[in-house]
Amino acid sequence: MVSKRNRVFVELGIDGRAIRIYRHHSCLPLSEPIIEWSRQKAVSDIREQVFERADGQCERCARPINSQTAHLHEVRPRGQGGEVSVANGQALCPKCHLGKAGVHADHYPQFGLKKE
Repeated sequence: MVSKRNRVFVELGIDGRAIRIYRHHSCLPLSEPIIEWSRQKAVSDIREQVFERADGQCERCARPINSQTAHLHEVRPRGQGGEVSVANGQALCPKCHLGKAGVHADHYPQFGLKKE
């Protein structure tokens, strides 16, 4: 059994797959189909859809990626009001995510990539 702490409210798309995770029940829209799922299942479903949308290519530079090499990036970080959702996710290659010219270049090489 999954504890209450590891459960989230999830907005479903027309195909019945998770498209957005809500942090708290007070944030739920009244008009969308919402269910309660395990956080792990919801995040996994959203990641899978983002990678499917990318179709094997980095969404920034079009380098080949796969589920093992791709990084899931939040366009608008949760700490800045972003959400865990298909719309806010991007599948990026490691270089575009963490490299010198990547979206997190301000943290380079803190993430452990070798210097280029």
